[in-house]
Amino acid sequence: LASAINTFANAPFTFLPVLIGFSATKKFGGNPFLGAAMGMIMVHPDLLNAYSIGIQEAPVWDIFGFQIQAIGYQGTVLPVLAVTFILANIEKRLHKITPSWLDNLTTPLLSIIVTSFLTFIFVGPIMREAGNLLADGITWLYNTLGFIGGAIFGLIYAPITLTGMHHSF
Repeated sequence: LASAINTFANAPFTFLPVLIGFSATKKFGGNPFLGAAMGMIMVHPDLLNAYSIGIQEAPVWDIFGFQIQAIGYQGTVLPVLAVTFILANIEKRLHKITPSWLDNLTTPLLSIIVTSFLTFIFVGPIMREAGNLLADGITWLYNTLGFIGGAIFGLIYAPITLTGMHHSF
């Protein structure tokens, strides 16, 4: 029973990028279904689960000799927000330059492909590193200032959790 309830409660957070992808892309003026698709790409089961970083080695895509780590973004917020902003902007620009008879076919395809590569090559790793730097800073704060550092950490933990950066700890 506990395992079933945990699964029910954990599912929205595991697939949070899908929900955020839908709503954020809509706010940024893009197609919300493309945002949801981008969120799905970010949590695809073939990717190393974000919760397993450091436990097992990440699979790598070798594309034209370029090594791209295939790591998921389960439970994250900042990476998907950045990605959906990029997606919506690419989509809007493609709508302007693509002929209407070709727009329905090529714009979603190109938007997703370009954004996906940008996600796994640049945006995701940068946001993950930002999380690591945040964790290092908080660890330094706690280890250096002791009780006061712990109190400061306690005050900022709720906003950190809202951004999904708490997984970095």
